[in-house]
Amino acid sequence: MYLQYKKHRIHYTKFGTGPKLLIVFHGFGDKSELFLRLKEGLEQTYTVVAIDAPFHGETEWNKSVFYPRDIKRIVNQFRQELGFDRFSVMAHSMGGLFVMGIFKYIAPFVDELFLLAPAGLQKSVIYNKVLFNYPMRQIFKWTASKPRVSNRLLNYSKKMGWLDRMTHLFFSKQLSDEMLRRRMFNTWASLFFFPRRLQQFRRLIRKYKIELTIYYGEKDSLTPISAGEKFISRLNRRHKAKAVLKTVNDGHFFIREPLNKALSEDLNKK
Repeated sequence: MYLQYKKHRIHYTKFGTGPKLLIVFHGFGDKSELFLRLKEGLEQTYTVVAIDAPFHGETEWNKSVFYPRDIKRIVNQFRQELGFDRFSVMAHSMGGLFVMGIFKYIAPFVDELFLLAPAGLQKSVIYNKVLFNYPMRQIFKWTASKPRVSNRLLNYSKKMGWLDRMTHLFFSKQLSDEMLRRRMFNTWASLFFFPRRLQQFRRLIRKYKIELTIYYGEKDSLTPISAGEKFISRLNRRHKAKAVLKTVNDGHFFIREPLNKALSEDLNKK
């Protein structure tokens, strides 16, 4: 299924007949169909719309970059066309950066927020806008177009301990093909414009009394559970919010049965 947004065609996967709308963002390199694995746990509670991000899946994005205002407008277009005033949000990995980047615009309409091993809660050099300014992004673009240079940098980073084995394997795969390299650069360059403001993020969750649940895989080596624990601790302590963190016996790429079971059990308890 497609949504027309300006000159772009946004592909999405829709399922469920529940009374509440759930907008879903996948992680880097994934696509919306992945969330069909959670159908059993979600379909009774939600009408689910999982979106293929720009440069991913079957979405046809006709520019080399996208901005928070684009994602915000796409979300609002879905909400209006489907006839929902309010909605909930689910985001895995990179999708967490999407949510943080647009949250100040959508928070007044959000009831529940499910973050699945979200990127953005932990400190990372890649979020530093001073280091990764326009000239640096152009250098990265050039580097990404040179497989040999990219692989040498990756191997050196692993040797120096800057990348763990799983992260090294992940980026090695992304740099192995020209189309994948272009997708990686365009996505990364776009995420530069998505603000990571954790204090504001916490304040908005509290202000609008949004129910927050963060799920992690116990074997996750890409996004540290400690970052989620710290975020929730500060949120609950300073803002008296009701946020919870839960784990499942899995790794970072855990959009599958263990998580489906956990979501089903948690939603049935409400």
